[in-house]
Amino acid sequence: PVNHVVFAARPQAVNTVDWLTTQIKPGTNVQLIAFTDHAITLTPNTEGKWITLTDGSELDLAMTTLRGMVPKGPTSLHYAFTAARMLEPKPDNIYLITDGLPTMGEIVPARQGATGRERLEHFNRAVRQLPVGSPVNVILLPMEGDPAAAPAFWVLALRTGGSMLAPSEDWP
Repeated sequence: PVNHVVFAARPQAVNTVDWLTTQIKPGTNVQLIAFTDHAITLTPNTEGKWITLTDGSELDLAMTTLRGMVPKGPTSLHYAFTAARMLEPKPDNIYLITDGLPTMGEIVPARQGATGRERLEHFNRAVRQLPVGSPVNVILLPMEGDPAAAPAFWVLALRTGGSMLAPSEDWP
């Protein structure tokens, strides 16, 4: 079977996740992971495990959980990518839905906010946690004030054999 990981981080991403999961064929193994200052599998008790789709209803609870989440605080790709690395077999594709670079690394910061340079450093360290050989497909949602995000995610997609999409604010 095919193995896909989908990450999401903010409310605008919910419709994108919903659209993306309806495109996944039955028989595909999938794992949906949200991330803030830690990674959360959206289906309880499935950490490090694949969910095999039959008719798509396996994702109903995950989507309900995602819709109920209120993003707050810092975001860490380190934990999201580490969660993907724990899956066996490794993901055939990773879909990362985000609005910018992470605001923290492995440790919750003592102060709020992060400079552009710090965000890029958090991103570069997080990338080292990715499973080797898994393409990362990025859906970069619009956000102002993060000029380094698009080039960083584009290079990540390019280097891993994935793709990048930067949709308009009204998509999907």
